[in-house]
Amino acid sequence: MITYNKECKTPTELRNESKLPYLMFDVDMPIDDILNEIGNAQQHFYTHREDQSKGWSSLVMHGMGDDKTNSPEYYNVKEEDANYNWTNASDSVPSLKKWLLEQKYFVDFDRVRIMALDPSGYIESHNDYEKSRLGPIYIAINNPPGCDFVMENAGIVPFAPNKGAWLDLSNKHSVRNNSNETRYHIILHGGKTTEFKQMAFENYRKLI
Repeated sequence: MITYNKECKTPTELRNESKLPYLMFDVDMPIDDILNEIGNAQQHFYTHREDQSKGWSSLVMHGMGDDKTNSPEYYNVKEEDANYNWTNASDSVPSLKKWLLEQKYFVDFDRVRIMALDPSGYIESHNDYEKSRLGPIYIAINNPPGCDFVMENAGIVPFAPNKGAWLDLSNKHSVRNNSNETRYHIILHGGKTTEFKQMAFENYRKLI
């Protein structure tokens, strides 16, 4: 059973004090069109964190460059100095780019990436930061049966096509793709809209 703080009174408290490992929500991406375009954009995927994974790669939609799949610090750039823009690769997935430009979750974008995990691929257990908070948003374009995103003390995060999760990645997490299909998720970093924050808070209240 997941334990968390049920006394949050505002979206800000939800983000910083809820201790929720994840908060799910629905999206409405044109996933069939996106998957078809991804199939023709494989040359834009770059291997990601191969020291702690197998078969993990990334197509950068918005960021520091087509081949810059990691955070700015990895390239000796301070976060406040990072120059984020739409990449050349983003034009290879026009349906997703159009959706991103019209979506209601972010005021602005930092890094936006499609993350692929090949059949029999895995991502070793790790955490991305230390202090508990709801951080980036993950959205499943697809999520083949047998591909599980597992979070310590929370179990399997219930991803499905067109399902998003606001994740607390201070918790250790790992992924293993035991299917015969490549898994594609989107990771979004950036400033969240008031509409998203309110929707998330309402979803949180439904859990209590």
